[in-house]
Amino acid sequence: MGRKVLIVSYYFNLRDTDRAYTVYQYFKQAGFEVKLLCGNYDHNSKKSVTYNLPEIVEVPVKPYGRNISVQRIISYMKFARDARKAAEKLDFDIGYIVGPPNSTGYKLLPVIKKKHALFVTDVYDLYPETIPINGAFKDVLKYCGLWYWSYLRNAAIRKADIFIGSCQYYFTRLGLQESRKNHMIPLCKGEAMLEEVQMLPVEQLNILYLGALTGNYDFEGLIRIMANLQGRGRKVHLDIIGDGQRKEWLLAALEKEGIPFTFHGRTYDDGKKQEIMEHCHFGFNGFKKEAAIALSYKSMEYMANGLALINSCKEDTWDLVENENIGVNYSEDTLEMCCKRLCTAKEADVYAMKCAALKAYRERYCFSKYTEKMNHIFLELAN
Repeated sequence: MGRKVLIVSYYFNLRDTDRAYTVYQYFKQAGFEVKLLCGNYDHNSKKSVTYNLPEIVEVPVKPYGRNISVQRIISYMKFARDARKAAEKLDFDIGYIVGPPNSTGYKLLPVIKKKHALFVTDVYDLYPETIPINGAFKDVLKYCGLWYWSYLRNAAIRKADIFIGSCQYYFTRLGLQESRKNHMIPLCKGEAMLEEVQMLPVEQLNILYLGALTGNYDFEGLIRIMANLQGRGRKVHLDIIGDGQRKEWLLAALEKEGIPFTFHGRTYDDGKKQEIMEHCHFGFNGFKKEAAIALSYKSMEYMANGLALINSCKEDTWDLVENENIGVNYSEDTLEMCCKRLCTAKEADVYAMKCAALKAYRERYCFSKYTEKMNHIFLELAN
C-alpha cells in the first residue's frame, strides 16, 4: 500500500476539536502525501470559508440556516456528488472518509474501489441517532425516510476495508466488535498544556459550560442542578463559553432562577478559555437523554484543563466517571443524588476529581495517544 491519502469530509476547520483536522494532522506528521476535500461552509458561523492551503480543496456547498432542515440535506448530497467528481481525477492509495454526513462515504465508495485504493470510513457522530427527539417520534420519522441516512452509513461500513469509530458506544449501537477491520479510536485534542491542577476553595462551586447552545444539550438539567445546589445553601456560579440558538432561552432561565452567571460568548482563543477555566471546578457535560452521544470534545477540553465533569453522556464517558473518579454522573432519576454529592464535596474531594480528570485525558485523549493507535493501522500498511 502506498502513502498517498485522500481525506474527504464535509465538515472541516483548523482546530483540534475537529475530527477531520485530527486525521489531516496525523497523516501529515506521519509523512504521507495528503489531499483533503472539504466543504467551504462553517457549520457554526453559517458562513463560507477558505483555507488557502495547498493540500486542501474547498468544494462549494449550498448554505443552510437551520441545523435540521431540507436545505442541509441538499447541501450534503451536493457535496457528496461534487466530491466524487473531484476524487475521480485524483491519484491516491487510501480514501479516508470522515462522516457524518452519511452520504459521503456511500457516494465515494465506487470511485475508491475502482482505483483499487483502501476504503476507510471514520464515524465520529451517529446521525440521525444523535437528533434529540424521543423514540416514538423517531419511529415516525423512519417512515418518512429518516432511516435512509442510517442505511447509507451502515452500507459504507459493511463495504469498508477499515472502519474507525470514535467510541465504544457506537460499536454497541451498530452491533460491531473490534477486529482487524474495526477499530475504536477515540476523539482527541492536542497535548494537555496544564502541568498540574491547582486546589481551589469550594465555598462557591464554579461550573463551566463550553460549546454550542443548541438542542442537543441538557440545559434544563443544568439549571435544575444549580438551583438545587442554591436551595441547599451552596453558592454557585456558571461561566458560559459559546453561542447558539438557545442562548436567549438559557440566559432568561438562569435569570429567572437567580443563578449567577457570566456569558463570555463564542471564542476559540485557548488562552482566554484557559484563563476562565482556571477558576472553575466542574465542566457541564450534560446531553438530552435521547441523543446517542457517549464522548464529546467539550469533555476533553474540560479534562485537558483539569476540570471534573458533571456528566450525563452515555457509556464511554459515564463509565470513565464511575471508574476513574473524574466527576459526578447524573440522570433524571439520580439528579438529587448528584446534587447531594456536589453539595457535600470538600476541597480535597474536588481536587482529587480534577487531578483524575487531567490524568485520564493524558492517558486516553491527547494527540500522542491517538497517533499511537493510528500508527498500528496505517504505518503497518505503508511499510
